[in-house]
Amino acid sequence: MASAALFVPSIKNRLGYEAITLTQSLSILCLVLLGTSQFISDWSFAFGLGLAIVCFIARQPLMNLANPLTSEMSMYYVGKRNQEIVSAINSSVWSGSWFISAQFFSWARSWDLAYAYIFYITAAFYSCAVVVYFFLILEFRKREREGLIVV
Repeated sequence: MASAALFVPSIKNRLGYEAITLTQSLSILCLVLLGTSQFISDWSFAFGLGLAIVCFIARQPLMNLANPLTSEMSMYYVGKRNQEIVSAINSSVWSGSWFISAQFFSWARSWDLAYAYIFYITAAFYSCAVVVYFFLILEFRKREREGLIVV
């Protein structure tokens, strides 16, 4: 996972901030396939387990590849004066999201919800975030063309 972060500069040079939506979308696909492996494990143990292993290994680095890009883009977007407060807000939201996620997972498991469905719900939330980032990147590019953001 840590070695994936080494590729962020080259990915950014090739794809720009649009890499955020690409890597996040691939990560969501891995999450959906990981959830689906629970249902196809009856078909062929080796296939279901192999799919789960590959998706588990690939998902986290793909998800984390976007973090440096989103942070960098956010800092350019808000400007020098607001960078400290945005960084503090991001940290608070990140910490809070872990707590909320843990609570949701606890409730979902107490309702005997299958892991696959929990993964699908998580993928739906992540998909909404990717759509928001898509529009944020479009707005960022527009402001960049207008000279309001200097990279």
